[in-house]
Amino acid sequence: MKLQKPAWLSEIAGFGNSRLQDRQRSLSWEEFDRECDQVAATLVSEFPARALVGLRGANSLEYLIALFAIIRAGMVAVPFNTRLSSIEMVRLRQFTEVSAVLNPLEITNSKHEVPMEVEWIPRSVLGQDDIAVMICSSGSDGAAKAVTLTLRSLMAHAKSVAAHLGLTARDTWLVALPFFHVGGLTIPFRCLIAGASVAISESADAAEINHWIDEEQVSFISVVPTMLSRMIEQREGKPFPESVRGIIVGGGPVPSDLIRLCPQALPTYGLTEAGSMLTCAIPECGEAERMSAGSVLPDTEIRIVDEQGKELPRGEVGQIIARGPGMANGYWNAAIKTARTFRSGWLWTGDIGRVDEHGFLSVLARRTDVILSGGENIYPAEIEAALMQHVDITGAVVLPVEDEQWGQIPAALIVCRKELAEQDILQFLENRLARYKHPRKIIFADEIPLLPTGKPYLSKIRKMLAESN
Repeated sequence: MKLQKPAWLSEIAGFGNSRLQDRQRSLSWEEFDRECDQVAATLVSEFPARALVGLRGANSLEYLIALFAIIRAGMVAVPFNTRLSSIEMVRLRQFTEVSAVLNPLEITNSKHEVPMEVEWIPRSVLGQDDIAVMICSSGSDGAAKAVTLTLRSLMAHAKSVAAHLGLTARDTWLVALPFFHVGGLTIPFRCLIAGASVAISESADAAEINHWIDEEQVSFISVVPTMLSRMIEQREGKPFPESVRGIIVGGGPVPSDLIRLCPQALPTYGLTEAGSMLTCAIPECGEAERMSAGSVLPDTEIRIVDEQGKELPRGEVGQIIARGPGMANGYWNAAIKTARTFRSGWLWTGDIGRVDEHGFLSVLARRTDVILSGGENIYPAEIEAALMQHVDITGAVVLPVEDEQWGQIPAALIVCRKELAEQDILQFLENRLARYKHPRKIIFADEIPLLPTGKPYLSKIRKMLAESN
C-alpha cells in the first residue's frame, strides 16, 4: 500500500520552471516531492508514530527536505537554533522530549538506500489540526518554551501571505533567515502554495545575499534591519535589480532612513505565535504604508485594546491583539502560559501600537521583557539567571541599550563580592549562553539601585548603562 500523500505536498504538478535550490544543487518541486517521500520512508522505520524529531544545521536544500519529510511521515519537526550552547541544548532537548536531534545531512543521506519508487505505510498520517512544527526558544523568565504550529495554521498562513503579496509561480523567494526561526521556516510553505521558486542562502552574509539577488532573479527576500543595512552598504550605491519586488523587513523597528534608502523595503510585524507576519506593506505601496508596519493580511484581524481589553478607536495607543489563519495552538507543556496569551481566539501580543486612519499598524514598543538585537529575541531574565550562577556575583540587572548597528544590545549592571574583569564574566558565560546573548556592555557597582518597594530602580539603572563608556 502506497501512502496517499496529503494535498499540501502532492498537488504540485504544473509549476512550470519553479525550482528549489541552494549552492550545491537544484530540484523541481516534483523531484523535491520524491526525495521527501524517500526520506519519510526511512524516518518511519526509525522513529515511533508522532515522534518529535529535532533538526539542527545550517540552511540548505537538505534541511528543507528533512523538514518536509518529518511532517510527511506524520511526525513533528523541532528545529533547534544552531547558536545555542551545549547547556542550552540539553535543557531544550529535555523540555521538548524529542526522540533525537539530527543533522539534516544525516537524514537525507539515508534516502539513497531507499528505491526511488518506494512503497511504504506510515504509522501515523498528520491531520490538519495536528502539531506539525515546534519553534523553540527561551522564555522571558529564562525557561524553555516552544510554540506549536499545526499543519492547518502553516498552510492557511502561507495562503494569506501569498495573496497579500501577490506571490506567483513567476517569483523566487530567497531564504536568508535561518529555518529555526519562524520567519525563515514559513517561506517554503508560501512558495509551495503559489508554486514559486525557493532559493536558499546558507548564511546571512551581505555579499552572499547580494550575489543571489543579482544572479538568480530573486523577487522576495525576508531580512532584519541590520541585514538590509549591510546589504545596502555592500552594494556601494548599486541599486537592487528590477526583479526584486519586495524586501520584507521585520524582527524589530525599521529606521525611516533605511526605508527611504531602499524603495523595495516592506516593513512587517509578526510573532512566532502568529505563524509569522500579521501585517506587511505591499509591493509598490505609498510612503505612508512603508513608514508603518504595513496593512493587515487577508483573513487577519488586529485590535488595539486598553488594559481592560476594551477596543480603542483608531489612532489611540494600546496593546496589540490579533487573530488570523496562522495562529499557533499554544505553548508546549505550558497550559497557564497558553491560557494567558491565547484568549477566546485572540493572541494577546503584549506589544504596544496604534492603527491609523488608513488601517496601517505602527508598533511603538515590543514586549518589555525582550531585547531585540539584530533580529534575535534576547530575554534579560535568562542572562541574569546565568550571571547569578557565578559564585562571586551577588546581583545582576540586564536591560536593553540602543545600538546603531544592532538596534539594541544587552547591557548588564553587576555587583560582585570580589573584583572581576569583564573578560572573566564573558568567559564564564561561554558555555552557558549563546554568544549573541552575552552582554555587550558591562558595568560594575557596589549595589543594585532599588526603589522603596525593594525592586530594582530600572530607570536609574538604564541611565547608568546608557551613559557608561
